[in-house]
Amino acid sequence: MAARFWLLVLGVWALGGCTPEEASPADAAVVVDVEAPDVQTADVEPVEPDAGPDAAPDGSSGGDRGVQPDAALDPTADTMVAPINDAMLDAAEDATVDATTDPIDDGIPDTIAEADAALESDAATDAALEPDAAPDAALEPDAALEPDAALEPDAALEPDAAPEPECRVDADCPGDDICLGNLCLPPPDGTCANPYTAVLDTPFEARTAGLGDDGGSCPGNNDLTPPEAIHRVVLPAAGRYCVNTRGSAFDTMLYVRTACGDPATEVACQDDDFAINGPGGQAALTLEADAFRAYYVTVDGYGSPGEAPRSGDYRLLITAGDCLPPPECTAETVADDCGAGRFCADDRCVDCRDDGDCPGGRCVDDICLGCAADADCPAGGRCVDAICEVDVEADGTCAMQVDATPGIRYRGETVGAGALAGSCGNIGGAVDAPEAVFRFTAPRAGPWCVSTAGSDLDTVLYVRSDCADAGSEIGCSDDAFDLTGGPQGALTVEAAADEVFAVIVDGFALPGDGEAGPYVLRITEGACAAP
Repeated sequence: MAARFWLLVLGVWALGGCTPEEASPADAAVVVDVEAPDVQTADVEPVEPDAGPDAAPDGSSGGDRGVQPDAALDPTADTMVAPINDAMLDAAEDATVDATTDPIDDGIPDTIAEADAALESDAATDAALEPDAAPDAALEPDAALEPDAALEPDAALEPDAAPEPECRVDADCPGDDICLGNLCLPPPDGTCANPYTAVLDTPFEARTAGLGDDGGSCPGNNDLTPPEAIHRVVLPAAGRYCVNTRGSAFDTMLYVRTACGDPATEVACQDDDFAINGPGGQAALTLEADAFRAYYVTVDGYGSPGEAPRSGDYRLLITAGDCLPPPECTAETVADDCGAGRFCADDRCVDCRDDGDCPGGRCVDDICLGCAADADCPAGGRCVDAICEVDVEADGTCAMQVDATPGIRYRGETVGAGALAGSCGNIGGAVDAPEAVFRFTAPRAGPWCVSTAGSDLDTVLYVRSDCADAGSEIGCSDDAFDLTGGPQGALTVEAAADEVFAVIVDGFALPGDGEAGPYVLRITEGACAAP
């Protein structure tokens, strides 16, 4: 648009105007908006006005070809107003202006021919940018690449052979060495250089011998001559642990250190813990330990100047918790621990565990009390002070004995003439006092107490294995004041299980004078004891 405008202007200038006849009032004034060029333009000298309306360019009269006086041309204005008609446009199309006369070198074509040439050049450039009519020939793909020949794997690598262990068993080691962790090592000897290994809850047994050179801080190691054995232990958790030598064959002492051979690191020492291990002199101590810390436990012997050092076989056991006295009994050793006829319950010796252990009575607080009510007693019996009492209606004889059940208190009265006499209380063998005969069958092996304590009668008590045979007497008792509190008899009989005895209650007798009257008989399990 800008190029065509300037061509129009050039054409007007070339024609030098138009005549009044060619320009008519009907020709509308054209207002052309001119875009400001992007480039900076040079100043244009103002055009001098014509001398007059009729003046010609050479000074002669131009007549009606002169430019109208009111026409104005301001090349620097954004808007130019000029009267234009068809003749002017046609003349502008044919006009040519020499480029050298252009006062502004702004790159804009100065003639229509140049503009057309520029357009043709642009068209040629655009054509050059058009894509090729046909795409490049399809590229032939490279020949299919043959894959590399399968790589042969390296020959299977043989793993390095495991090194042969130095040993698997002690027999693989020379001399006295032992196999530990597939290595031959000198055997532990209970020294700081090679201590024994102690394991929680696992008894360790060994022997001390020779002479020692160390001692703990507690009394009992007044000289260092007793030999010692050192054990290294690592405990799995922090807490209290019992270190005990119960079961050792000599008077032991114990001390524990955190650094072997360094008395300054001692954390515990004990000798002769009678409350835990009794009078045997075996030491026991409670250790407050850290988790996964090594402790060195030394088993030593009691030593005093001038005395032979204690040494020998020992037993060491480390358990969790405080040291406690040993159980009074075990189920396996109850007979030895508690005695026949007693029971082991909760590591204690007891008289009974339940009513079944109390013939004719009840078990209350581990003791046979006999009964709580009459219903607890045999038919016709009654409960008196937790003991079942049964009245004896007829005195027994060797031919007709009364069965006696342990725990029951029998009450009767001797009457009539006597026929038997024991080895005691029947002066001169007098048989003048009447007697009552009972048969007792021991339900269990062990000691059984036969007593007439509580009788009004001055009794004489004797036991036979054969009622009619005086020579089978097992025991006789008269006036056992320490056991009965009076002139009544009481004696202990050792019985085998199911062994049968004749128990005879008699009265003190002098020749021609025998005592008779009310009596009491009771047989209980265990040896007789003072009331």
